Amino acid sequence: MDKVRILHTCDLHLSSPLSSLGEIAIIRQGEILDTFSRILTLATEQNVEIIIISGDLFDNPTPGISCAEYVYKKFAEIPHIKVFISLGNHDACLDMHFPDNVYVFPNYLEKFEFEAFDIYGVSFEGEYCHSSIIEGFVVDNPQKINLLAIHGDLVSIGGKSAYNPITAKALEQSGADYVALGHVHSFSEIQSIGKTYFAYPGTPEGRGFDESGQKGVIIGDVYKNYVDLSFVPTAKRQFHEIDIDVSGCVNNLDICQEILSAYTNPNDFYKINLIGAACERLMVDASFIEEHIKNSFYYIKIIDNTHLDVDLQKLSNEHTLKGLFAKNILEEGGSSFAVKCGLAALSGEKVSID
Repeated sequence: MDKVRILHTCDLHLSSPLSSLGEIAIIRQGEILDTFSRILTLATEQNVEIIIISGDLFDNPTPGISCAEYVYKKFAEIPHIKVFISLGNHDACLDMHFPDNVYVFPNYLEKFEFEAFDIYGVSFEGEYCHSSIIEGFVVDNPQKINLLAIHGDLVSIGGKSAYNPITAKALEQSGADYVALGHVHSFSEIQSIGKTYFAYPGTPEGRGFDESGQKGVIIGDVYKNYVDLSFVPTAKRQFHEIDIDVSGCVNNLDICQEILSAYTNPNDFYKINLIGAACERLMVDASFIEEHIKNSFYYIKIIDNTHLDVDLQKLSNEHTLKGLFAKNILEEGGSSFAVKCGLAALSGEKVSID
């Protein structure tokens, strides 16, 4: 039975500045390049015939010289594999030369014919695309295996998007056996409508806490009216955002222990949201917590979203220093942070306002 073995990836965003990661941004940029290289190695190991990159290989259309040269070199190392690139909204109008085994689709639908299959693709011509690039498209030879590579936003019928709105119905009517989508940064699962299968593989490496969870590529076989495709993890590190309830903790060391008992992989990125009711003696010090446990993590960021477990109205009726403080806070409309600092100080705790 005729088939074509593919690797489908997208949204690597090579050369992204990753400014939110601070001083380790340049290290992370290198790790993402390493993942790009490992994806090409994986394609060879899995006997892939073609690689489909459905948009945003680069974060912008003019990547740095060193990044572009590295990508060229790695593609040239796999001359036995054809690579098809459909440019997305980030790398539209990409100004770069590729080796002979790599083809970048133009900003109109174009087809490449092989013995057992045809592959179609189209690139963005600019940052935005408010109307569907593939509206009304139908494959030329429905008897062959047909692939379509496109960057865009899957929407409901009548839905709008500034990034090539595509409906599932348009995918079905195209007659393609598999549509390799790009733009969404999380794996969509392998979906189908009629006899057409489609999927977003998501980004192979997360770049921030809005791209949490496992990341990877899609590898497998496409047949006529059927696919045998699997999601294959590729990420060197994952991003995790975790809520830690500090209710019951009496000091910052207790909070440190709660965090250390919750994380699972010291090589990943962690954003810890401290939540819950902090007792009046506890002045949560995010800087102290980060410094105390940072050696147990590759990267950790602490956010204090706790609230004070105290009834200010009730406390203001007490004839004590705390009661007087609470009364003044209520009258002046002081912030929750001021309440935390004041009550912690009156309880004899060290207070930091850094």
